[in-house]
Amino acid sequence: METTLDSILLDDDLGGQLERRRFITLTQQMLEQIVPLAKQMERSDSSQMLALLDDQLPNIRGLFNAAVRLPQLPFHSLCDLLKQLNKYLNMRGLYREQVEWAQNLLSYFLEHEEETGEQIDLVILNTIASGFNALGKEESALDIYNFAMDLFADEPWNPALAVISFNAALVHYSLGNFDKALKLCQQAIAIDEMHGNSQNLARSLLLLSDLMHELGQVKDIFLALSRALDLIEPLDNRYLHAQLTSKMALQIARYHDQERAIGLFKEAIAMWRDIGDEQQLANTLFFYATLLQTTGSKTEALIHAEESLRLLECLNLPDAQQVREDVERWRSDFFDYRSN
Repeated sequence: METTLDSILLDDDLGGQLERRRFITLTQQMLEQIVPLAKQMERSDSSQMLALLDDQLPNIRGLFNAAVRLPQLPFHSLCDLLKQLNKYLNMRGLYREQVEWAQNLLSYFLEHEEETGEQIDLVILNTIASGFNALGKEESALDIYNFAMDLFADEPWNPALAVISFNAALVHYSLGNFDKALKLCQQAIAIDEMHGNSQNLARSLLLLSDLMHELGQVKDIFLALSRALDLIEPLDNRYLHAQLTSKMALQIARYHDQERAIGLFKEAIAMWRDIGDEQQLANTLFFYATLLQTTGSKTEALIHAEESLRLLECLNLPDAQQVREDVERWRSDFFDYRSN
């Protein structure tokens, strides 16, 4: 069987080798373009970096969708590319494509272990699991995290285990399993403290503040936030600064000074708009709207809640349903209030 390519007759084996070589080159070129952009996403002008990545998105889609149909794909290069893209895909809420591409790579790994090696990159497993969690498939996410944690049964202080433990804690937190989430969060903190990983440690401390709220340990909420602040302040990481500001606004609104919290929420919303993370923006807008609703600013609360809902609907995320229910209830209450 022969294939015609620009009037040159090639047998299938040679044609397949040339096709694979072409995709290896394309993937390497994409990596060279993506890596500098991805490294800047949490620093400098992240909105500009996002815009540049948005321009590349059709090419990225085309590359992954075509490459996975190859009999022999550039596996390791595609894994590296997906790892670099994960933050961008998360910020754009592209979890379905993220999971699809990672699952395709996992399937190829399982079918070609003689070529790919004996162990899958844990980032690929984590990508699938975190995508499942974002899409409301928490139990499927936990199955993957439990499998990944079992791989480190003999390496309890491996830094990769901190990432897995933190992400598994996020899933348990979303399910309301606060004691289990706390144990995993504390495990992640201990490992990151041992390895001096300030950024991951700060993220775990922000989650710890949420868990302390759920467990009614108010003093420990602000101890965790204070430790996170000390770690984040010297970092050139706008994403972590925005996360910290959002978290402080939320917890201060709950326990201390609602007026101060309003100022922090406004600051956090401006930061997320500048960064360009629409999911984080939507979440922060809704928390702010909840505070405004509580303090009687019903018109302003609805404006922010409706923007939050529009963003979540555009991202097609499960969180939209809960926000939609609250917005509808607030609208009803608002019109009842106006009519009396």
